Amino acid sequence: MDRLARVANLWNWLPGFRAVAETENLHEAARRMFISPSALSRTIRLLEEEIGEQLFERLGRQLQLTRLGSELLVTVRTAMRTVDDVVNVGETSSRSLRIAIRAGLTEPILMPALARVQRDHGAPAVMIAGDPDRTPIARLLCGELDVVLTCAPISDARLCVSVVRELPFSIYAHADHPVFKLGRLGVAALRDHPFVTYPVPPHPAADCWPPTLPRTIGMHVHDGRLALGACASGGWLAVLPDLMVSATAEGARSYLRRLPLDIVPPASLWAVCRHPSSRSDHAAALVAAMRECENDSAGIRAPEACVVDVRTADSDL
Repeated sequence: MDRLARVANLWNWLPGFRAVAETENLHEAARRMFISPSALSRTIRLLEEEIGEQLFERLGRQLQLTRLGSELLVTVRTAMRTVDDVVNVGETSSRSLRIAIRAGLTEPILMPALARVQRDHGAPAVMIAGDPDRTPIARLLCGELDVVLTCAPISDARLCVSVVRELPFSIYAHADHPVFKLGRLGVAALRDHPFVTYPVPPHPAADCWPPTLPRTIGMHVHDGRLALGACASGGWLAVLPDLMVSATAEGARSYLRRLPLDIVPPASLWAVCRHPSSRSDHAAALVAAMRECENDSAGIRAPEACVVDVRTADSDL
């Protein structure tokens, strides 16, 4: 068999290999490929016979990649993404940008940057998903996501990881919360008042509360928006990004007050994406636009009126 024919055979088998490698389950991979498990099993067998080495270790119904299988998966992902980029160059409508970002940060941070990308690079179809901390590396590498925006640092040589901006956090409470009736407000006074935190266990809290300071947790919710709503209802204290509060609708925001306790450090917002593979990489353009918007008064900064509306408690409390 000549080289071209061999490569053609290999290329026909690689989508099935990738599906099995990413699901680690033959039946689930077959369902995604819309073929029978027996046909997909034959594809994997032919590929292994052609290469001359085993690509999977069979552990019951689970298939685990061998060292060679892991190396091949990285190569297949890169090759398929490169082909897709070349085919779609100049076809803006066919490209998509899949982004994961924590709820509550979309409006003040992401939307201005997306508007800039649309203006300067065309309009990709945008899909925004929540829960950026659910297996972000695997979702990026397999192409399920293009950009992950997270406060949890990620270290992986296969990905581009960079800080987009710093996010200030503050402690917030309802204007009628009992904490404001205390004669003196300090960290110790907060211990008897429950906080709402996010996300739910087993994930660690994402609100930047110093781990060395004790506090009472009264509620776990899935995201910052729900935490803000619980705080605005009056029953719980919450540590929230200032940008999230300033971008909230007037009704909920008017009930909140920022406590004058400077004990919560800012968090770094990290942008994680694959290494650029084409001249029209919208993921890299989005990350660059978010950095540009940080110092742009028309970008992610909240209007001054919004900051005033989020009233700060008197410092002599």
